[in-house]
Amino acid sequence: MADNAQSRLSRELFMAAFGGGRPDTSKTWGQGWVLDRLTSLIEEEDLHAGQTLFYAGDPPDYLYFLQNGRIRMSRPGSGSWIYEGRWVLGSFDVLLDKPRTRTATALSDFHIMRIRSEAWIELLEDSFPIARMAFINMSHNVAQLEESVPVSWLEQPPLVPPLPLQPGRLSLVERLAILMDAPRLRGAGVQTLADLAAVAEEVTFAPGQRVLTSGAVRDRVYYILEGEVVANRKNPDIERHFRPGTAVCGAAAVVVPAWEARAVTKVRTLSIRVEDWFDLAEEHFDIVLASLASLAADRLRIMERMADEHGDILMK
Repeated sequence: MADNAQSRLSRELFMAAFGGGRPDTSKTWGQGWVLDRLTSLIEEEDLHAGQTLFYAGDPPDYLYFLQNGRIRMSRPGSGSWIYEGRWVLGSFDVLLDKPRTRTATALSDFHIMRIRSEAWIELLEDSFPIARMAFINMSHNVAQLEESVPVSWLEQPPLVPPLPLQPGRLSLVERLAILMDAPRLRGAGVQTLADLAAVAEEVTFAPGQRVLTSGAVRDRVYYILEGEVVANRKNPDIERHFRPGTAVCGAAAVVVPAWEARAVTKVRTLSIRVEDWFDLAEEHFDIVLASLASLAADRLRIMERMADEHGDILMK
């Protein structure tokens, strides 16, 4: 009975970590070996109010699964992140491979589970459906967070492509050089990016031409080389501008079909089919890890600014 109860709880925590409770995840969790392996890797711990889970500056040795409880993540001079309910804790530090940025303190008594960071990364690498779901779920989370803050917080200095762009079509070497500098791909290996450059297509848009249609299936990502794109969405009403060195719609590019985007000027892009990206990601785990780390950095930056400017943030 105890083993069955642990398996059920492990499944719930795993779904919270990678599926966000979405109903379309049942096939992924149906992989029996995933649950068996996860159950064998999970460690359990009882925490009491006032007890510290980890300190700022500690190495990111573990990923934590909070099922029911309250935790304060704090650092001097900033508001706290207060987590309540079901959460995965410590993923920013694990993905960025940096010491803990905040101290985690229990605000109530609760039971928590944890898994060693290396084991979690290995599990992602061994099960691409779970890695794919982790990427999609993180993209959703970052896109929703970006929609909740002022657009000015998201403005980044435009990145200049590493090579002068010639009028003709880019060569494979030129496409590779550009992708090596793309923020979402930093950390991926040269061979991985060479394979990605081989399937990337150069696409141009005239001023006023539609780049993305609201409600349409997102089957391509457009990385801007030259020009400017304006994107809009309703409920909430938001307008964002994208310039060289960015992907049109950023984290929302693949997962939020509500956006409409048009070229402001003549726009030159590298276009990559979403399924081509996932096919390569299945073969080259480094691109998955690089993308997850980039998304984690975006989310961390926004959450830090929210806490700095508005004080405590309640996450529930």
